[in-house]
Amino acid sequence: MLAQYGWIAAAIGANIVINLIEYLNRTQGWASPWQALKVTAPLILLAQIGLFYTWRYAPTMMVGWAVFTAGNAVIRLVSNHYFVGEPLSYTASLGVAVMFAGMMIVKGGS
Repeated sequence: MLAQYGWIAAAIGANIVINLIEYLNRTQGWASPWQALKVTAPLILLAQIGLFYTWRYAPTMMVGWAVFTAGNAVIRLVSNHYFVGEPLSYTASLGVAVMFAGMMIVKGGS
């Protein structure tokens, strides 16, 4: 089951953890990366494990990369809008739509 669909869940999970790290870095006000390391190091390790399973079980490396990248763009755009307060622009939304179209082309070609 992991080999068939779990790699997509691993990619989404890695993206969520990576965006959590960004959110913490932007909102906690740590003076240096060394201060943040005790909180972010386990999260970074968890994201790396998610990426490992994404690349390992994806049908091809290119499909794994496309799904991870498109998911990262969407999750980053939405989380920065709702949790950090950045405005949602048409340009960013169009960029995500083009990225999804590209992902579908890559997935269809493999």
